[in-house]
Amino acid sequence: MKKTLKWIAPLKAGKVGAAVYAMASIVFSPLIALCVLYGPDSRTGIGWAFVILFAIIVIYAIAGFLTGVVGGWLYNLAAKAMEGIQIELED
Repeated sequence: MKKTLKWIAPLKAGKVGAAVYAMASIVFSPLIALCVLYGPDSRTGIGWAFVILFAIIVIYAIAGFLTGVVGGWLYNLAAKAMEGIQIELED
């Protein structure tokens, strides 16, 4: 059965984007925190490393939300002009 994806809810896409970006940042933010701890200016201490750890996760989540909202909105504009994406589904 062929279906056409004609519209994406931008806010829902933003929520999914925020979740995906936050999960991805959880993988990489500890590495960045270690660089802060043991990098050339290692006087910052462990407290600052934890601040950076959580700040990166929050910043990535915000960026993912904005990317999802804008991406959903742009898809809706393109889908209106080009009749969406056709997908095939099975029951």
